[in-house]
Amino acid sequence: QQQQQQERLRLRQREDARLAELKVARSFLAALAPYLWEVELRLQDASPSDSVDWPQQLLQGLDFPQLRHCVTQRFALLPHLVERMPLLESIVLTTSTDIPARLDDAASRGLVLLGRAPPSLRRVDRLWVADPDDSGGDQVSLQEVQHLRVAMMQCSTLRRLRAPARLRSLCVDVVQSPAATEAELCAALLQAGWGAQLHSFLLCSSHTGAATLVGQSHEFWRALPKLRRLELNMTSAHHGWDRAQTAALAQHLPQLECLVLAGVRLTREAVLELCQGLPGLRQLSVCPYQRAWTEVCTAHAGRLQHLALSGYCEGEEGESVLPTAVALPQLEYLSLTAFARAQSFAAGLSSSRLQGWPRLRTLVLYDCGVTGTALAALHRARRLHTLVLSACRLVDDVLLCALTPGLPALRRLDVSSNPSLRGSFLVGLHQFTPGLHQLSLCYCGGLASQHLDGLAQPDRRLQHLRSLRLHRRHPAVWAAYADIDIRVG
Repeated sequence: QQQQQQERLRLRQREDARLAELKVARSFLAALAPYLWEVELRLQDASPSDSVDWPQQLLQGLDFPQLRHCVTQRFALLPHLVERMPLLESIVLTTSTDIPARLDDAASRGLVLLGRAPPSLRRVDRLWVADPDDSGGDQVSLQEVQHLRVAMMQCSTLRRLRAPARLRSLCVDVVQSPAATEAELCAALLQAGWGAQLHSFLLCSSHTGAATLVGQSHEFWRALPKLRRLELNMTSAHHGWDRAQTAALAQHLPQLECLVLAGVRLTREAVLELCQGLPGLRQLSVCPYQRAWTEVCTAHAGRLQHLALSGYCEGEEGESVLPTAVALPQLEYLSLTAFARAQSFAAGLSSSRLQGWPRLRTLVLYDCGVTGTALAALHRARRLHTLVLSACRLVDDVLLCALTPGLPALRRLDVSSNPSLRGSFLVGLHQFTPGLHQLSLCYCGGLASQHLDGLAQPDRRLQHLRSLRLHRRHPAVWAAYADIDIRVG
């Protein structure tokens, strides 16, 4: 009995403490609410032992008259909150790992949310919707929404949502994938007119036949007459397209400027069909890389501005990753991932090649076999603004010490996930890259303390640095850069 009394006393004290915290937090938030433009609500659901719904009590009755952007994972609160945010422009709904188990509940709340949203709403990111019942109720208006990301169990839900007249960007995450799901999506797009004004469309699905179903559908492509950006992200396996499927895409979308294919494998004939059928292609991102894509780069050499190739799950030789002896005069962004063979870069990043890339501003190399010989050519990339050398096992201090003096325009340097670095390259950064804004040293466990201490010295401080990422907390650096965004990990 004494133990029970002690337990009740402990619970009462805990509840009193939480109520006191709630009172302080509510007073603080109430004072700020009239002035907030952006808020992120990381509010967990109440535990069974709590007698007070802490998040709901915290926000109950508060108005946010100036709020433009809201990020939250608390679905239950949103339908009531949006009524108190008359100027709301964007909602981002983050998710927890148990969301699929409560999807029906979250979906019905999502539809209620749209019904109460203010006319100022322009962006909704990851709205969970489904058809909890098949009653075919009244349509829900999205009013003036221009960018929408929807996660759904049944794509027929699109019929319940009236297509926004101003919708320009649509992302559909198919959470569960029965065989007809992607076909239903095509039908819904056609019947509801969702694709009429779209400039950007992303389909993310784990259904093994999704890419094939979409690729075969002339009706699907025909429903997107103004599309400029197409992204297909097939997460479960790699799916094949033949020439007929890419011909359908090229026939109906000749105006396409950006193409992103992840998990979609094309035959060589299909790739060449894209070369001829997409004359306006400016941005290309492909995973996995296949040798035939080099021919696309060659065919579009005079127009390509953005190129991202990934070698994951592909056993291709690296020498042909970049088009041989071809200038890319418009190229501004180049990203290569998982090309571990060093020889693929000795030729690919040659001095003569970089002379043909006069506009290159961003170079991202992740898990690539880069060497000093290959990167020495970067001295000719005088406009290089961003350099990422992450998880590149051959990157060391000697390489970086030789590289940084030739990059005076550099604003962002990311050498994360290179445990062999000791930090001696940091000594001259303040001289060689005086305009550096972002520096990432995450997961570089070998950095020596004396080199990090050097960053904190007044005469070697990076005067324009705005963001710093470290492997671990370092007191001297933390104190010297207390006025910027500095984080661990």
